[in-house]
Amino acid sequence: MRPIQQTLFTDIENKVLGNCFAAALASLFELSLLEVPPFHKMKQGHDERMAKFASAHQYEYNGIIYGNPDLEPGVDGIFIVSCPCLDYPPYHHCVLWQDGVIIHDPSTRAKQVRLGPFDHFFDIRRIS
Repeated sequence: MRPIQQTLFTDIENKVLGNCFAAALASLFELSLLEVPPFHKMKQGHDERMAKFASAHQYEYNGIIYGNPDLEPGVDGIFIVSCPCLDYPPYHHCVLWQDGVIIHDPSTRAKQVRLGPFDHFFDIRRIS
């Protein structure tokens, strides 16, 4: 894991979506942010595109799981989890999680983002 910060932040008035998921994915895969497609902008087909992207980088994407990420293997025990943004409902914010702790928040505005409890995570695993 190599920490990468997000460069776009949700701005409801201007209809801009943040790229925290892309930054979390770049961090997990140890890529630059420019190497990650803008999944946050895709309205349809993002699961299929995500699976192809992950596979190209020797990872497997199995979709979104609702439940406890500590019960799954993840990528070296690290997960991208999504938490509700309490200040911007219904938007979510993605962070990297390991052993019940946030190990990387891609937001440089982390102190301004109030997060609720995580409600889902992305099942991404290293291909053996």
